[in-house]
Amino acid sequence: MMYLRGFLPWIVLAVVSSFAGQGTAMAAALVTCLLVLAARGRATRTDLLGLATLGYFAVMTAVAFAAPHAIPDSWTGPLSIGVLGLVSWVSLAVRQPFTLHFARQQTSSEFWNHPVFYRINAVITAVWAASFTLTAIAYAAAEAVASRPTALEIVLEVAGFAIPALFTARYPQHARARLTTDAKA
Repeated sequence: MMYLRGFLPWIVLAVVSSFAGQGTAMAAALVTCLLVLAARGRATRTDLLGLATLGYFAVMTAVAFAAPHAIPDSWTGPLSIGVLGLVSWVSLAVRQPFTLHFARQQTSSEFWNHPVFYRINAVITAVWAASFTLTAIAYAAAEAVASRPTALEIVLEVAGFAIPALFTARYPQHARARLTTDAKA
């Protein structure tokens, strides 16, 4: 459930953009991001995803109102998911997988520096990154073919979040079980 809060601005963007213009959707996502970050307080400093989300929506809201036709509405989805992929890959490159922020909120601090804790989060973040990247590519290809949103684009967007969310829910227990089995052997 922690991840849902982190992705809430992106979900708001997807929902609002289905019935309103890009400027309104970006502004709604920006306000949502500000509210989510304000609710977290000091924990925001370690939240790479939250800070990147804030930066993205601040820039995109300004662009949407200053130059409304700079980015076609139909490309907002693939671009946004692509940015999520980029942020995910960058978080891995700087050895701060974005999932660490959420995992630390659910795990005792005594485990935060353990290599297994980091490895589990690196794997989970890599799955999110791959999912976002593949979804952005497939979404862009679908957008290039269709002139308006299609059922395929909706399925792609939902799958791009649902598959890694399911993996995130199951993988830590699997990794811990495997570690326990390996330790007994």
